[in-house]
Amino acid sequence: MKKASLLAAALLLAACTHEEVNVMEFGLSTSLSLEDATHRLCDEAGRDEGGQGTTFDIDTELPHLSIHQEAAPEDQVYRVRVSVVTEYEEGTWMVKSEELLEQRTYDRAFGEGRKEDAISVDFKGEQRTFTIRGLPASEECKDDT
Repeated sequence: MKKASLLAAALLLAACTHEEVNVMEFGLSTSLSLEDATHRLCDEAGRDEGGQGTTFDIDTELPHLSIHQEAAPEDQVYRVRVSVVTEYEEGTWMVKSEELLEQRTYDRAFGEGRKEDAISVDFKGEQRTFTIRGLPASEECKDDT
């Protein structure tokens, strides 16, 4: 009985222990300048999960140019993927089919060092360049970052 009580107490303690939540210790800003506007995608330090993406509808017809940046707090990196979306799930914006053009990973040294990178891709016969900037933990996303 004593063994069962100890086991139950250990299980209860384990259930009550909070899991450590990892958060990003730096941020990342991505921009694409087109003729009429600059489009930005920005994550500040402190993000704890998932990713975000945006689709640049340069034309109303498919295919569309897409960029997705995903925070991976457990590894302290952002994974950035540029692709051409060729098909969406019917009635949604969920990507069904895409062609990967470029994929890169950015670490804490990139973010804290305010480093900059560029990803250039050919899309529909034109060169498109995404500018990626690291954001130290002390900086917030602004219109010019």
